Amino acid sequence: MTSPRLLAFDFETATRSRASACALGVAEFAETGVGTTRYWPIRPRSRSFDRRHVAIHGIDADQVRYAGNFSDVWDEVEPWLGGRILFAHNASFDIGVLTSAAAHYGIELPPLRYVDTLPLFRKVVGRSCSLKAVADRYGVAFRHHSAEEDARALASCVVGLARERRCVTILELLDVLEVEIVSLGGADGDPSLARPAATRPTSLPDALSRLTRQLREGRLTPEGFAARKRRLLQEWRERG
Repeated sequence: MTSPRLLAFDFETATRSRASACALGVAEFAETGVGTTRYWPIRPRSRSFDRRHVAIHGIDADQVRYAGNFSDVWDEVEPWLGGRILFAHNASFDIGVLTSAAAHYGIELPPLRYVDTLPLFRKVVGRSCSLKAVADRYGVAFRHHSAEEDARALASCVVGLARERRCVTILELLDVLEVEIVSLGGADGDPSLARPAATRPTSLPDALSRLTRQLREGRLTPEGFAARKRRLLQEWRERG
């Protein structure tokens, strides 16, 4: 179904500041669904914790008093994030936390690619698609706003959606739903993870060429290729 180079991740913060990371959880995608998960408590640069945030995720200053700061845990975290395609629900938040924390400690991030699963699930569930709502749809039980649990639940839901759409790989799912993999920082990264942006082809030959490339690269099954080709031809006929 998937590749171990796909990783769901989730941050929790102490305050509204995206530089106040206090927890990070990750979950690998695996052949049977979800693989290894990890959790890192993080001591923010300030001991100030907003009461509203504590009420949401249950983490306070005492719980992370002896945890490392983001710079301290980065040596462990980097091998998990680098060289993978990252998945986050409302990625603008989690990517914002990652880049803000890295900037504060002068850390140069490796080449990263990520997928925002919020627009992915909106294409299926509709606009009201919080992680809790999506997890309920796919029967995934989890403790919301626990970073590791959120990451595990997200990976489970993406795998559930791929099965629902009868996609053999997660990359095929992204192509079918035309969801973009975004590059962070403008670096080339691992070319084996590259995927064209979800731009619409300007001609039928271009569209057929793209489908053929996806089939050749293993991102579409022969059955998926045939179904997409039929749909594509029908769309272009309707355009006149």
